[in-house]
Amino acid sequence: MSMPRTLVLVGVLFMSIFSASSEVHVHQAIFIYGVGTTKIPKNMSSTFADGLQISHYDSNSGTFNSSWEWMRESMKTCWEEYKHLCLSENARLKYEFDSALEHFRRKEDVHIFQWISYCTWDDESGDFEGYEEYGCNGDDFILLDVKKRRYIAHTPEAAPITDLWNKKKAWIDSRIQYYTSACADCVKMSVAKLHATVRPEVYLWQKNSSSPVGCLATGFYSRAVKIMWQRNGEDVHGDEGEILCNGDGTFQKRSFLRVKPEEWRKNRYSCVVQHQNWKDKIIKNVTEVELKNEPKPSVLHDPKRTHSWAVISFISFLFTVFYCIHEVCSWADLARTML
Repeated sequence: MSMPRTLVLVGVLFMSIFSASSEVHVHQAIFIYGVGTTKIPKNMSSTFADGLQISHYDSNSGTFNSSWEWMRESMKTCWEEYKHLCLSENARLKYEFDSALEHFRRKEDVHIFQWISYCTWDDESGDFEGYEEYGCNGDDFILLDVKKRRYIAHTPEAAPITDLWNKKKAWIDSRIQYYTSACADCVKMSVAKLHATVRPEVYLWQKNSSSPVGCLATGFYSRAVKIMWQRNGEDVHGDEGEILCNGDGTFQKRSFLRVKPEEWRKNRYSCVVQHQNWKDKIIKNVTEVELKNEPKPSVLHDPKRTHSWAVISFISFLFTVFYCIHEVCSWADLARTML
């Protein structure tokens, strides 16, 4: 069973975003419409901001919910507008593919249609771009070529549909307008407060006198948080770790400095945690008092749980959909990946 190009592209996109040196933000949406199967709801969707699931919807429950309460609170008045947009896209996908079924030779078959949309925005350069692709039964089906301003068919059955869609010039213009302009606003709306308003908790600890001093920042939403070390106000080099996911939508990061107790007792060593959108830095001085306030063991979880958690979570959702098409899983399996 080969892997659809759509899944490969999404995986590459997420990995590139999480490994980029500058902070590139992404808003991702996947909408699914099923025909001829009871294994999954007829309509369902999930949206993501920087790899964190914002919302999920399925036609069985008929409810549109936020995966994280803080996300809904951060969007405030924008939430209802966002909800209306997502539900409208679900309805559009149903209409488009109900019409598309006329072009399928075997109308009694099970069909799973997918629409994947994403927008990216680089908060340093200001560059942004958008993209959308449709799939059918786990395979590539239709691509919107933003530069050529037309839909491209990946299969013979998709050709009559793209011929029809390409005649809707006003519709294509609206999609191009979204992916070349408005989508940046969508990204900014979903990540603005997420990254700037919540400051992390910061802890210092040292296992024993021969171990390095550790500095942990946890409970923040932006991957651009930096941890630095200073000696008497001058920067010194530390070993900065990678981003870890806490499992509640927040992240943690740690850094280590090799310094002997007699050294930090004679000098002022500090851990400095900062973000470009914060007014003030968070500074923790290395003292015996601070080292005693070490984080709980539950906070210092397995370092193998890295930032790729968000990538794995999203890709597992897509793979579960893909394999549900081949009837080797149930709706319950799929639902667990969306919660």
